[in-house]
Amino acid sequence: MATKTIQVTLPRGLSGYVERTIKGGRYQDASEVVREALRRMEAAELAEELVQFDRAFAGGYDRPETEADIRRVVAAVRAGRKKLSAPPAKPLKRFRRPECLFTPG
Repeated sequence: MATKTIQVTLPRGLSGYVERTIKGGRYQDASEVVREALRRMEAAELAEELVQFDRAFAGGYDRPETEADIRRVVAAVRAGRKKLSAPPAKPLKRFRRPECLFTPG
């Protein structure tokens, strides 16, 4: 895996937490702590996006999808993505944009 070195400035409370987790033996260094935090943050964002998707499909599993269903799903996904503080570093290959998944017809 290719890596890139970045510099991160943390407030005392967070830097103290990083130091405590290293001293406690959970992680070997600050880089491991930050990588794990970012993995968890990404997983939480993906989970929230799936929740939004499920809400958009609520009640639509037992019938064919309609134009209104498609518009509701697209709007829910867009709203969920606006909540994210920053886009992922690179697009995830397993998820496609809603416009590609649903073609009105």
